[in-house]
Amino acid sequence: MKKPTISVAIADSDDQTRNLIQVILEEHFPEIELTSESNCFREALINISRCQPQILFLGVEIEGGCSFDLIETLSLPFKTVFLSHDEQHAIRALRHKASDYLLKPLQPHEFISVVERLMCQIEQNRSAHQRNNLVPKIAVPSLKGLNFISTEEILYAEADSNYTILHHKGGKEVVSRTLGQFEEELNDFGFLRVHHKYLINLRYIQNYERGKGGGYVILCNRSEIPVSVRKKSELFRLFSLQE
Repeated sequence: MKKPTISVAIADSDDQTRNLIQVILEEHFPEIELTSESNCFREALINISRCQPQILFLGVEIEGGCSFDLIETLSLPFKTVFLSHDEQHAIRALRHKASDYLLKPLQPHEFISVVERLMCQIEQNRSAHQRNNLVPKIAVPSLKGLNFISTEEILYAEADSNYTILHHKGGKEVVSRTLGQFEEELNDFGFLRVHHKYLINLRYIQNYERGKGGGYVILCNRSEIPVSVRKKSELFRLFSLQE
């Protein structure tokens, strides 16, 4: 699957700075799309309004106007990195919610570090938005049609050949689907396959006890679920624990 691109715009009257940014982006960030490049206030206002980038590299000293007025006029949710020859505008930049403030001449390693950080923030926001758009219920076939079970109600799922037994707060259901299919469907809802036979809802773990293989976890309903040796490390890592 093609990784989503991140859009970037440059607005700076300094030709050398604009050229350097373009070179760094081309060499180090193929996933970034440079949507516009402007060298004056009016051009920047038109281009940025049209392209609506996710990141804006903005020269404080921009021909034909004030960079801070540009930000206020646009009022768009991009991340702004201000570029300047000195630090005297840094406080004002922070008041305009600057994501960063870099001094000219730009140092490539500093610029790359800032871009990597902003890209990480954008990806995290994108992932959070996708998770929020997920439907927190799964459809389970019944004799009359479908039952919709909230993912928060599911304690664990147990493999039974080509069937899966869903154990939930209201009882249990035998479903003609494999545990692997449920694992894929519930992966974004805080479930972990701790054993080839068991997929558990991590929010209901109460205890972990050492034992044969990778030990076992005890859920809130006192069910004891075995943990495979291979999955023990992943379980501990999710809770920031050392084995």
